[in-house]
Amino acid sequence: MDKLRKCFLSFLISIFILIGVIIFSGTIAEAFSVDKFLFGYLIFNMLLFTVVLIAIKIKLRFTIVLVMLLVVMSHCIMYNVVKIELYGDFLGYFNRSSYIASGELYPGLYLGIFPHIIPYPAFMSLLLKFFGVHRVIFFAVNELAVIGIVHMVYLLSKRFSAEKLSCFVALAVGINPLMSVYCLMPNAEIIFTFFIMCAITLYLNIPDIVSKKSIFYTVSVGFLIGAANFFRPTGLICVIALIISSCIYKRRRTAAQIFILLIIPFAICSFITDKICESLSGYAPVKAAYGWNLFVGSSETGQWNADDAELFALQCSENKTPDEIQTFFKEKGIERYMKMGINILPHFAGKLFQMNSPGNAVLLLGHQSYGSHLNEGESSDIYKLSLSLYFIPFYFFAVIGCIFAVKSHGEYPVILLIYLLGCLLSFIILESSGRYSVSYMPFWGILAGYGLKAQRNMFILLKSKYLPRS
Repeated sequence: MDKLRKCFLSFLISIFILIGVIIFSGTIAEAFSVDKFLFGYLIFNMLLFTVVLIAIKIKLRFTIVLVMLLVVMSHCIMYNVVKIELYGDFLGYFNRSSYIASGELYPGLYLGIFPHIIPYPAFMSLLLKFFGVHRVIFFAVNELAVIGIVHMVYLLSKRFSAEKLSCFVALAVGINPLMSVYCLMPNAEIIFTFFIMCAITLYLNIPDIVSKKSIFYTVSVGFLIGAANFFRPTGLICVIALIISSCIYKRRRTAAQIFILLIIPFAICSFITDKICESLSGYAPVKAAYGWNLFVGSSETGQWNADDAELFALQCSENKTPDEIQTFFKEKGIERYMKMGINILPHFAGKLFQMNSPGNAVLLLGHQSYGSHLNEGESSDIYKLSLSLYFIPFYFFAVIGCIFAVKSHGEYPVILLIYLLGCLLSFIILESSGRYSVSYMPFWGILAGYGLKAQRNMFILLKSKYLPRS
């Protein structure tokens, strides 16, 4: 009883300390420059692991709840201190959401060419109508999704690792530098990730015996992936990953049955998405919606650039339909890739390298925060080095986890690896953007947790085999 009372008091004190830090974070911003704060913020996030370790040592119940509170607190501090100035896609999401909420979004060619930019603002406009047009609404929705992601990382990681390690994995994913940055801005990636993780978590809990319950679960998985696809048009990758894994393992009925039970609800969600986009854009869904992304992905950098944008503006000025414009860029993109020949391999490798580069967070913060000079000189280099101290071990253990997990755990890691492979192929072939990598981070984190466990087990085995016992 005395131990329980101490745990409760420790937890209560921790919560009040966290609330105090959040309240006075504005004062911190006044005292220090943005750049100095960001360096301190990295150190602060590392200290959160110590808090979780203490909670585990004193056997605090529901440690994962503490982890979720720490993640939210960390993001709240970042939101209050780093004043973000939206531009580009982030500003577009914000503006379209507010326009739809006020009924001022008018159909146009741009929306017809890129219908995938409509669903997220359409969803957010419902909240803006109720709560008003405030930036904090976008942040709050992102945080709710992150809480769900952190919890599901914990649940999925427990299939590989002990509960203690699963708590650390969940925290590592939640305070990931890229996750922390993109939570601050309007984007569809975080909500998309939430629904994909819900789908995979539910799929892994489908009973092996064919029953009404298993059918209901499988259909629900299809709807969850369809909901994810509403926010980002890459949900089909998850459907394919689940079907391939069912073909390999055949643990839950035939692949044909899985295909039907997944694809029908997914198709229903896709139909609804198309109708919403059509009503707001004034154009029927384009057939080759990936044309422009393929074209930009085949450019030298694989990202948006001024020369391609100039050609896009020229095509739009020639009174072409969205289908004609997307088809034009699809053909041009294929032509570019064909011309690369063997050089396509270093092109793809370069895009993989930049996917989770610390430079993404540096570039984003440097461009979109007031008073930051992170894109300039020595400050930028030091911050990149600081972020690398997080990313290097993260991916090192993730790669080890990939190797050991497949050998030991069968279908579960295969689903993760097939899904990640599909995402990586999409990233290197189509237009690449740093924010897309947020969707992959939880899966890398789960594998990193298993890699850390595998390394520890191997060390113990080698120690017992080769070192003499005292």
